[in-house]
Amino acid sequence: MIHRPEPASCARELHRAERTNNGSSARHRLAGIVTDVILGDVSARVGIQPGPFRVVSVLSRNPAEELAPEPDAPAVAVIKSTQWVVERPWKSPPDSSGGNQRE
Repeated sequence: MIHRPEPASCARELHRAERTNNGSSARHRLAGIVTDVILGDVSARVGIQPGPFRVVSVLSRNPAEELAPEPDAPAVAVIKSTQWVVERPWKSPPDSSGGNQRE
């Protein structure tokens, strides 16, 4: 649950942050609120809620410490990927013999 005292100003701040590109070639930008930050010995996990869903980034601890994200603070999840995976949850799983079943 996000606990921001001023939802309207937060929404305006997020909209401005989402539209700022900063010279990046990444085009998928999801503005939201930091939900949690977990620092490990080597890595960190940062959760962001950009709407009715949540995205999680796992990154090295040093960059996470430099960014210093805090829960309830505005943030933008920038997604850049050269590979996408497509799943079809309605398709039957492979049979136990290792072959694929066709519908």
